[in-house]
Amino acid sequence: MPLVRPRLSFVLGLFAFLAFARVTVAQAGNGKSDGTRAQLLARAHIADSLGHHDEAFQLKARLQNGDFEVGDRALFVFETQPVQTPAGVQVVRIADTLVVQAGKILRLKPELLGELNLNGVLMSELSDSVLARVAKFYKNATVRVDPLLRLSVSGTVGRAGVYYVAADAPLGDLIKATGAGQVPIADLKNITIKRGMSVLYVADDVQSALADGLTLQQLALQPGDEMVVGTKSSKPWLAILTYGLPIVAILIPLILRSR
Repeated sequence: MPLVRPRLSFVLGLFAFLAFARVTVAQAGNGKSDGTRAQLLARAHIADSLGHHDEAFQLKARLQNGDFEVGDRALFVFETQPVQTPAGVQVVRIADTLVVQAGKILRLKPELLGELNLNGVLMSELSDSVLARVAKFYKNATVRVDPLLRLSVSGTVGRAGVYYVAADAPLGDLIKATGAGQVPIADLKNITIKRGMSVLYVADDVQSALADGLTLQQLALQPGDEMVVGTKSSKPWLAILTYGLPIVAILIPLILRSR
């Protein structure tokens, strides 16, 4: 992992030490995440003991309700081992983006796998849940499931809105996807990341993260976080030089003639 500049390192260390932010890190298909049930329980207990009752309540609600909402997505890759059949050797390969349906239901593929109820399921538990379902029907199958982070993008960008991004994607990739670099007045040095009304990373921290190539997972972003791209400050003196001087040049001869 690249070295993190002091300011960002301090912020990340503070998050890790206090553990009060509702961190939900999507796993990269290996069933591991910083948002395991045991870790969230520990954070809730710490929050309770320090009197942070609102934070403790939010963590407990997350443990009960799970991480998924209707419309959330996950990359799903499924492949069986070659099987000899009367029709020849067959291999089932499926690569698709699955969408959480009403009732927090995830319809797996192939259809034999049925539906997975995600009520109460954390992102860190999704991979194991899918693997357990697959094991009931297939003895030799390779499965990978990667929840996508649901992030909001606003401000001076080409394409504002909701983005579904792999957790291991660099923050810079998300910025490129928004088209902010194609907007002349977009201030790419004034990007902040928010969680609700709180600012997770100020502009300097974001610049450090970009310079170090940090991923969304390394930044511990969670679904619903928002990236805000600022606008370059206007320069009145530049507008005066650009438009005012030509106008003055035209007006002076007219004034002299009228005398």
